Amino acid sequence: MAGSRARPSSPAGVRAALAAAPLWAGPVVLGLVCAAVYVTTGSAALRSMSILLVAVVAVASILAGASLHAPAQRLFWRLMALGSGLFVIGALVRPWAVTQPGVLAAAADLFTLAGYLACVGGLLGIAGPHARSNTFAMLDGLVAVVGCACVVVIFLGLPAAGVDGRPLWVSVLAGLYPMLDIAVVFVILQLGFTSAGGTVSFRALTGSLLFFLVGDVGYAWIGVRGQLVGSPLLDLPYFGAYTLFAVAALHPTMTQLTSAVPRPAQAWSRRRLALLVPALCLPSITVLLSPAQTLTARAVEAAAGLVVAVLVVRRALSAVERHVAAQQTLLHQSTHDGLTGMLNRVAATDELDRIAGGASAGGGAVWAAVLDLDHFRLVNDTWGSAVGDRLLSAMAARLATVATEHACPLVARQGGDEFVFAGAAPSPGAATRSVLRLAAALRETAAQPVLVDELEFVVSVSIGAAVGPGQTSAVGLLRNADTALGRAKFEGRDRCVLYDEAMSAVVAKRLRLGTALRRAIELEELEVFYQPIVRIDGGRVQGCEALLRWTLKGEGPVSPAEFIPVAEESGLVVELGAWVLEQAAATTMQWRRSGVVDNDFSVSVNVSARQLVEGDFVATVRDVLERTGLPARCLVLEITESVMLTDPDTSIALLEELRRGGVRLSLDDFGTGYSSLSHLDRLPVHTVKLDRSFVAALDAPNGNAAIVRAVQGIAEALGLSVVAEGVETPAQHSTLRALRIGLGQGWLWGPAVSASDFASRWSVSAGNTITARAAAGSTGTVRPWPDGWGTS
Repeated sequence: MAGSRARPSSPAGVRAALAAAPLWAGPVVLGLVCAAVYVTTGSAALRSMSILLVAVVAVASILAGASLHAPAQRLFWRLMALGSGLFVIGALVRPWAVTQPGVLAAAADLFTLAGYLACVGGLLGIAGPHARSNTFAMLDGLVAVVGCACVVVIFLGLPAAGVDGRPLWVSVLAGLYPMLDIAVVFVILQLGFTSAGGTVSFRALTGSLLFFLVGDVGYAWIGVRGQLVGSPLLDLPYFGAYTLFAVAALHPTMTQLTSAVPRPAQAWSRRRLALLVPALCLPSITVLLSPAQTLTARAVEAAAGLVVAVLVVRRALSAVERHVAAQQTLLHQSTHDGLTGMLNRVAATDELDRIAGGASAGGGAVWAAVLDLDHFRLVNDTWGSAVGDRLLSAMAARLATVATEHACPLVARQGGDEFVFAGAAPSPGAATRSVLRLAAALRETAAQPVLVDELEFVVSVSIGAAVGPGQTSAVGLLRNADTALGRAKFEGRDRCVLYDEAMSAVVAKRLRLGTALRRAIELEELEVFYQPIVRIDGGRVQGCEALLRWTLKGEGPVSPAEFIPVAEESGLVVELGAWVLEQAAATTMQWRRSGVVDNDFSVSVNVSARQLVEGDFVATVRDVLERTGLPARCLVLEITESVMLTDPDTSIALLEELRRGGVRLSLDDFGTGYSSLSHLDRLPVHTVKLDRSFVAALDAPNGNAAIVRAVQGIAEALGLSVVAEGVETPAQHSTLRALRIGLGQGWLWGPAVSASDFASRWSVSAGNTITARAAAGSTGTVRPWPDGWGTS
């Protein structure tokens, strides 16, 4: 039935409409009703009740809004509530006070003046945060206020103060009220100039102040005629003021008044100019409009004109000063690093050219050093950029101090965690000695612990240094130093390397290899080879390691020691690693299906630290196993302890997830690099691969098997198996068997070969065993693949 829906005119419809109305709508309706009653009624009591009700509701609304919306500055709203309440008391007391003798006649004015002070204080508190930081808004507001003050004083204040037949204090108050109106004008201007918001609360508050201003001007006008009480219409603006006060406090946007986006410092606009230009002319206009003036009036006009002139000059000077300061700031920002305050790369290049020019004129030499904080990215990745910035600032200050002690004329941050140092010397030899001495001091200082946010960091540095004749360009010298820095990183970091000409050729070759490697991936020039992993006691092939090989068209084989670092630096190692994993799993499954290997055969694949943490490596492994059908237990992922340098907690969590999925893990190159027993205990591995350097030492005349025996003992204690890498001679094989090392890999049993060659050599049908005597090249045959990552 259609009538079942509540109509708007029904009680239910009215209640629904009231519930949906915004909170601030109530004071608006009440203000309109009370204003109508005030104007139409002839009852003084009813008038007093109506204005009292509106004012009390306004005070309650201000307090309620401050509590409900919780603005940042509640005190200022409470001051306005206090001021509004004092206004009400003053308005109620006034009809009684004007009939009283003596001081009692000023009772209403005392409440009103106190209300002014409270309201202006609260309003200035709201406008203050932006006004204090905006000199132009303050000056513009004062220009407008002084102009208005001149008019108000001449036409309202002085005439009201000069009315005869009443006490002096009455005349003083009559002249004071217009000046209080000027304070209201100033507050309105500050809110308009400094807050770039057109919110409802902002507009309501501005409208409320304008209503107060209109009401005060009305009373000031009758004060000129000697009257203190006038027509009820003079009180209507106060109904609007109280009502809009309530709206400003109850609307949700009231919280934005103290947090609004400030206007630009010099936001010239037509509206602003339309206000300021007449204000500048007002002192002159008053002279034209009031030709018969007293000496006091002329003094006021002259003072107003002088103050306006001073303010305009001050504003012009402020504009010039700010423009100069802005230019200086921009110049400093364009030549200095924002975090450390050091010169940036652009400025450093210009300064180095200047230093080189001076050295060239004197027949001297120049030197430059580029310093890099080792593994600094890990600080940002682990503890966040805020800690990283503070560590960088602390290191910059420490390095700058060392440079000053060594009379280094140029210190700069060229970006990231790299710093530049440069200077001149009488000769190339002296330049070399200077840069190496500085580099040694920088490394020694950097190695001292740094405390940041209760975290202690020990930072090593890599330094590339270059020396050149005075006519060397800054760009060329820094390029050479960068090349030497790259060499220092390649050699293991935490060192200083001096540039020589051969390094440029190496860099050029690495760049060429990087380009060729990308093309090799597209042209499928890469191939996966497989080297057997054998039981030392018996020679049974237990598994194999997948090793990446690259034959560059027209040039021949490229050593993994050359192209793997290039892949690491360029990020191609992630793509290459995924491809090798796919190929190895697919090949192993093909061997299983064709009977080449048995079900216990496993394939080992190398995984770099970058490959582990970039992308979703666990999902990649899972997808490869699902696509190829290879059981997880038949896949061994070989990692190095460098994974502990790249977010160790995340790396360990990923490895544990892989282990839970059935994948086996092996710690490669154990005993070198960052090896430590704490890492071995934390990493969830199944196997330890003994580094080839320990195996090779077994062939020495006084070969010491103690380290191998110790590793075997530790592995047994932790429940891990051991694989010996780089086994090449029968003597090594014999010693390893005596030490009960379970598995071996190396040229003693055979090199890495293609998948088809592996299947034909070491299939189950062929016995799947290798004897040490059958291994070709076991006495030191020249190998087609040099040592490097991914070789055994």
